[in-house]
Amino acid sequence: MITFVGGETMNEHEQKVKEICKALSESIEVKRGMAVDWLMELISMRSTQGNEAEVQERVAELMQVVGLEPERHQIPNDIFLDPEYSHSDDEMPYDGRYNIVAKEKGKGGGKSLIVQTHSDVVPEGGWEEAFKPRFDGEFVHGRGAVDAKGQIVMLLLSVSALKELGIKLCGDLELQVVIEEEVGGNGALALIRQGCKADGAIVLESTGFNVYCANRGALWFRIRTFGKSTHMGRRHDGVNAIEKMTEVIRLLLRYEEKLINESKGYPLFEDYEHPVQICIGKISGGTWPSMIPDECTIEGGVGFLPNKSIEQVKAELASAILSTEDEWLKEHFELTFPKLHNDAYE
Repeated sequence: MITFVGGETMNEHEQKVKEICKALSESIEVKRGMAVDWLMELISMRSTQGNEAEVQERVAELMQVVGLEPERHQIPNDIFLDPEYSHSDDEMPYDGRYNIVAKEKGKGGGKSLIVQTHSDVVPEGGWEEAFKPRFDGEFVHGRGAVDAKGQIVMLLLSVSALKELGIKLCGDLELQVVIEEEVGGNGALALIRQGCKADGAIVLESTGFNVYCANRGALWFRIRTFGKSTHMGRRHDGVNAIEKMTEVIRLLLRYEEKLINESKGYPLFEDYEHPVQICIGKISGGTWPSMIPDECTIEGGVGFLPNKSIEQVKAELASAILSTEDEWLKEHFELTFPKLHNDAYE
């Protein structure tokens, strides 16, 4: 028989935990209307990269509503120099852009915990209603509803329920709402560099209500192929950089098959038919319809598991391209990794 501090047995402890969870659920459930209102308000704020100030300020206000004291952690502009920084196409200064942190001191005797989520969202693309939230009676629809403004509301209501029921945690709790998660985690990086740490951390994401203790890595790449420009009337005297890129894409997709075969059945990822992937997300090339293009560029990403390091993936991408039988291509391509680069972990 295991006895906890205070003389509780295992069964008594489990029963107490169940009772607390039930009370918390009931406290949150009666706030359903508030949850919908708060979430729809946050969704209506177009918090794409560089436009996070409005939503962050509202998050700070809502933290005060539930009894927290928010701190605004300014991101320093020199974070660009950090080797772990993820660069993007739309880089901009961090003046007036900040993370929100709130701390709850524990009563003692427990481990400290960081719970983190993010308020930034990806652009709407062609979704005209992205920032016009809609509630259908059961679900809230809109950009960021589950990635991750819904998690912000969940976090706020959870803290509200703890306070309402007079439950004080043993360990210190730190809540973090960061920006620039979507471009690679620069907001979280800034907090790490500013000294935020704890015994454990939970990152709230769209996981289907499952707990994941491992995560795939992500590496964005840029590939340029170089050709020889001529007029279309002398096509055979030129070298078409776009045609060379089609060979690169073929080789990348062949490498994807290799990655999948080497990753199937990896512990904690066994249920995924395609646990890893390669995406070609952007392409550009050429300057005139009747000219043979002398340059073509693609950008994309590789998702990979902890069975490979980020440096291995970089080397394997280069090897995949060099495996071509096209002698021109072997000497006339450039592979770089200027943007997102997150290692896998378990």
